[in-house]
Amino acid sequence: FNDDEGRVDPGLHDDINDCKSCESGSVSNFVRSICQPCVPGQQESSGTCAFCSEGKYSPKAGDFCVDCSRGHVSTVGQSACTACETGTQEIAGKCEACGAGRYSKDPGRYTLVDEAGDKLIDGCEPCARGKFTSNESTTTCNTCVQPRTTITDGATSCDACIASYYLADSMDGSNDESFSGDSDIECTPDVDKLNPQHACCTCPDPGAKCEDPVGTTVKTIQVRKGYYRHDIKSPEVLMCPEGSEMNPCLQTSAQNGSSYCTEGYDGPLCSSCA
Repeated sequence: FNDDEGRVDPGLHDDINDCKSCESGSVSNFVRSICQPCVPGQQESSGTCAFCSEGKYSPKAGDFCVDCSRGHVSTVGQSACTACETGTQEIAGKCEACGAGRYSKDPGRYTLVDEAGDKLIDGCEPCARGKFTSNESTTTCNTCVQPRTTITDGATSCDACIASYYLADSMDGSNDESFSGDSDIECTPDVDKLNPQHACCTCPDPGAKCEDPVGTTVKTIQVRKGYYRHDIKSPEVLMCPEGSEMNPCLQTSAQNGSSYCTEGYDGPLCSSCA
């Protein structure tokens, strides 16, 4: 294949056997005169340079595309992968926000699940008990202001009270109609102005215990032996009468008010006939 002056075009050959294959990772130029490596972010595929797909990368010219490492992602045609930011996690090649009640403080965190969908590795950590976050994509959790705490790990609000306190049925601690406002009970309203919770109140002393491991509520106040309360809606605890063999109080611990009375009696201090 000569031109009009008898010169040979460097991209043309008299014999097909003169053509050579390009090395792996390279393709020939337009006139097939030389081989050139595919640029970073691409790889050789069927004689052409193709972009690396999402989730893959090729760092150097002539390299093949490889998967991003765990906790890293890429878009199409990239020469490097990017670590998922703090407050996020990599799931199946995407950076997903940590949900409310969870956080990640380091970049490059990832979650791995098995075929059944169960988590093998969790990229976002739950807030420890006593801490919370109501926002997504957070790097840390807020600490509850005592006497507030949380019922479990991974909380989105301070939804319980520490031992020796109970969670009231109202924001300020003024409870149902059976609560007379005992001066021995001190209530602490929630400090969260945007999302206030019910108040925490001191356990009625000495007639009650507030030691529920998941946080005591008005309903779960434990009344000590020898004391009584109207019913499970009232935090007011009263002492049973003493010195009478006919005393209808059972002198036992329970939550339900009717459980304190001997058969045939009911009401405050078991003074009413059932």
